Amino acid sequence: MIFTVGKTEIYEPYLRDDPEAAKLGRGNDHAGNYYSGGSVWKTREAAQAYLDLTNIQKEFSVYGVLADWETQTEAEPGKEWHRLLVTSKLVKLT
Repeated sequence: MIFTVGKTEIYEPYLRDDPEAAKLGRGNDHAGNYYSGGSVWKTREAAQAYLDLTNIQKEFSVYGVLADWETQTEAEPGKEWHRLLVTSKLVKLT
């Protein structure tokens, strides 16, 4: 499992209401526009550190993503996160 951050008011109902909730990977989005893939972190701690550093932890939370860091992500140049290459299941963390 790897990790992402999402706007809590959007992700919580999405995860509650859709058993197939997923983080979008690289490719075309639902409107047919190119999307470079969602941002993901290797560890929960790294994702939380990003929230703390950017001071957005009141609006965003950390969620799990069922994907492999080594084979299903790609580094984002100059950033601490990677881009998700394949659409992958989201997981609510406890």
